[in-house]
Amino acid sequence: MKKLSILITLLILFILPNCDHITNPEQDKYTGIIEGVNFDSLFASPTEFELQAISDEWQNREIISSNINVVFKKDLSIGSKNYDLRVISQEINNNIHYFATINPQNADENSLPILTYLHGGESGVNISKVTTFSEINVNFREMIDNFIIVIPSFRSEPIIINDSLSFISEGEPSPWNYDVDDALASIQAAIDITPEIDSSQIAIFGISRGACVGMLMSIRDPKIDVVVEFFGPTDFLGDYVKEILYQTLKGGEYDLPGFNYLNENYIQPLKNDENSIEETRIELIRRSPVYFINDLAPLQVHHGTVDEIVLISQAERIIEVFNEANFNENRFESYIYDSYGHNEFTVMYGMENALRFINNFITYP
Repeated sequence: MKKLSILITLLILFILPNCDHITNPEQDKYTGIIEGVNFDSLFASPTEFELQAISDEWQNREIISSNINVVFKKDLSIGSKNYDLRVISQEINNNIHYFATINPQNADENSLPILTYLHGGESGVNISKVTTFSEINVNFREMIDNFIIVIPSFRSEPIIINDSLSFISEGEPSPWNYDVDDALASIQAAIDITPEIDSSQIAIFGISRGACVGMLMSIRDPKIDVVVEFFGPTDFLGDYVKEILYQTLKGGEYDLPGFNYLNENYIQPLKNDENSIEETRIELIRRSPVYFINDLAPLQVHHGTVDEIVLISQAERIIEVFNEANFNENRFESYIYDSYGHNEFTVMYGMENALRFINNFITYP
């Protein structure tokens, strides 16, 4: 009996404390060198130096829009009201870029705020999907009625009018980075050629990839008043991206719009010693709104618990950061939808709250 007691004591003192790796097999998955990439260094928390370097670079970027022209115009009827659909070209850094606007007809000068609609995915934005959504969702319809809707494309992607007509923006893709520049330039170009716009009021409505772009836009431009985002990525240093990177380095694939760009331009070169940890970290941090929330406009977050493309942990992360910051409760709201995924049903379900939140910061006739 005495020997058994001694054995149990030894087990408690010397064996059990060293069994964490057995009881928690996932804990070491993302540590150390994985397929040539040092995960500990790559995913370490941002330093103040890195954050300041990114902020300085953003401030020094010159976004110049020139040669602004309406290249397509069409009358739209939605319900009993009429609108002008316009596709507008602008030149940004020697690239031709396209965006669309939807304007209520016969609006007074300087009367309508801007709502910037930022699409998800990598296949461009289909205008008919935007107008169809306004026909079936009363809350989005109210936005169409009372805002000038600005709809940017992203570089190398089209604005699709119909099956036979689209306008493809030039330039190399730059998900979540120069997407922001082109969207900000679209807002300014719309202001320059649309007298009905009240340029003092700007709201952002972003979905998936566009949700992250919208958050980053408000960080970079204090003129943006409010952001509503649906299932957007928020932290490229979190376990969600670690898992994507882990699987990719192991030869797998992941369906996250924009990640192929990061993989080809930064992750694979890092693996092959053609890029540095420092350079790659900057690219991940600059795409992560959670590290710049002091500059974020009032934000409303929507996410579904069964989202398989952008995991719910990305919403939980920004909720955690906002709660820790202890901001005024009017500045941040979040809605988590049980059993909803990465699709239009989540958006439709959340539109009533989205409109209410936007109306807290924007006024219109």
